[in-house]
Amino acid sequence: MAYNNPLPTVTNLGDGDWEVSISETGCANGDEAQAIQMPKHLGNTKFRLLRTRCRKTAGSAVTVQPTLGRQTDPVANNAVERQAIAASAVDEQYIDPIFVRTDADGRFFHRSLPSAGADNAILTDYRLKEGWNPVD
Repeated sequence: MAYNNPLPTVTNLGDGDWEVSISETGCANGDEAQAIQMPKHLGNTKFRLLRTRCRKTAGSAVTVQPTLGRQTDPVANNAVERQAIAASAVDEQYIDPIFVRTDADGRFFHRSLPSAGADNAILTDYRLKEGWNPVD
């Protein structure tokens, strides 16, 4: 199965809340990072990462390790948030939000990092809040 990573769905939930949904098929550990384009009018914007959900729905991988960053290879030194321990499913709600900023073009980059195979179907959601002020 060829890697298929259609553009993520970016949904404005109102009041500065955003949800990014990513659906990948044919996903392998070394696949190219998925670009997440936030709306252009936001520009280079600061966000708080509130929640990460990631689960494998099919394929030979045992675990996933979702990673979010500001550059095209968020796994190396460019990761803003990388799930500390690979797991079969991830649902991380951050008590202390993680502060993230898009690149100069208003993008984040995501990789699912499945543990094995190139036949994985993976669903990932990120919940973000505009701004770095906790009382926004």
